[in-house]
Amino acid sequence: MAWIASLTKLSEGELDRLIKRIGAVLLVGALIFVGFYLFDRWRPAAPSMVDQTITSLEAAVRADPADIVARGQLADAYLAAERYNDAITEYSAILTTGQADELAYFGRARANQALAHADAAKLDTASLNAAAADFQAVVDIAKGGEMAHVDPMLNAAYYGLGAIA
Repeated sequence: MAWIASLTKLSEGELDRLIKRIGAVLLVGALIFVGFYLFDRWRPAAPSMVDQTITSLEAAVRADPADIVARGQLADAYLAAERYNDAITEYSAILTTGQADELAYFGRARANQALAHADAAKLDTASLNAAAADFQAVVDIAKGGEMAHVDPMLNAAYYGLGAIA
């Protein structure tokens, strides 16, 4: 209480300086607090799960280029990341091996179909024609199968052909 009473004895200029000093200390304290809070809480954005998956699968494909499973997963990840040309390249690389033809044709057809619709201003008919050919290849492979009447990939291929038509 005595300290407050001593403030009444200060001149107006001294009181103004004291108020400015207290304000400056509070302002600097607030800035330090905000800076510390931002430094403590801010973290750079981590790459998305798809980007992390693509990075690890690209490393796996570089390590073993003949690994069809890794190539297929990489192509699917490219398709999920809307990197359609990269997905088409990977599916085509799978098709050159002669293994997993049905899955590769179907994936490449989906990538070509998405690529055809990627530009909202115009429709890419060459990509649509490539997608139709790949969907037809899936139909040709799967229609003679034992479980053709319940094959979801065959149904999806027919749906893709219908959507393109």
